[in-house]
Amino acid sequence: MKDYVPKTIQIVGVEDGVHYYEDGHFWMEVPGLLPEEEEEDESNYFSYISKPSKISFSTEPMKVYSTFSITEYDRRNEDVDPVAASAEYELEKRVEKMDVFPVELVKGSEGLGLSIIGMGVGADAGLEKLGIFVKTITANGAAAKDGRIQVNDQIIEVDGKSLVGVTQAYAASVLRNTSGLVKFSIGRERDPENSEVAQLIRQSLQADKEREERRQKALETEQQSDASTVQLTACQNATILLAGVGGLRDPTIARRKIRSLLEYLELADNARHMTPTLP
Repeated sequence: MKDYVPKTIQIVGVEDGVHYYEDGHFWMEVPGLLPEEEEEDESNYFSYISKPSKISFSTEPMKVYSTFSITEYDRRNEDVDPVAASAEYELEKRVEKMDVFPVELVKGSEGLGLSIIGMGVGADAGLEKLGIFVKTITANGAAAKDGRIQVNDQIIEVDGKSLVGVTQAYAASVLRNTSGLVKFSIGRERDPENSEVAQLIRQSLQADKEREERRQKALETEQQSDASTVQLTACQNATILLAGVGGLRDPTIARRKIRSLLEYLELADNARHMTPTLP
């Protein structure tokens, strides 16, 4: 590279003061700056004398070279969404500030033993460019037994596939399709417990807890309603059987009716003491 000498482009013609190069570009001379003229101060006000300036301007003619047109210099890439690219850039900058380390887990029949949540930037613009974080770790699962992955950690890569700036559905698909030895790249903030991500994950877990409590309460109400219906039906059937037993003369049939009556009464008692349980 030291011995490289740039090739001079030859001028192929001159017309009306315009010098044309062989590649189509050109240059021309235009007048330089006019010499400065001192203006006479006709006012009676005192004027300060400025200090001599270190900058001087040439009055010689200037060469003006052609440049690319707006169309020729259009460097826009229509395939790149600037908003999406900005969102991905913000996520990548966040990763650069983390402590990044590798983790290898063996995925067994019970899976990896962790759940994820996606958080990111650009949501207000309708984007889903997310960072994927560990939301919960299942007790006795692969992640819990290994102990290195913690809640609030960011999953940067799984088996060489980046999970930075992706959708949560894509991240879940990548994790679901792993098998055997799974290689993670994990990022952890310097103060993970007090980070913004940790606060959002705690809020999400609290919302999940409240939603589960509402579901359980609705289920208990439904089961209590079903139990009341069963108890009422059993009592109605027992009343009918009791009324029928009094008019029977055949002792065998009477015993069958009485046995059915006792079964209905036992069913009603069980329904009354039923304890709702989640499936």
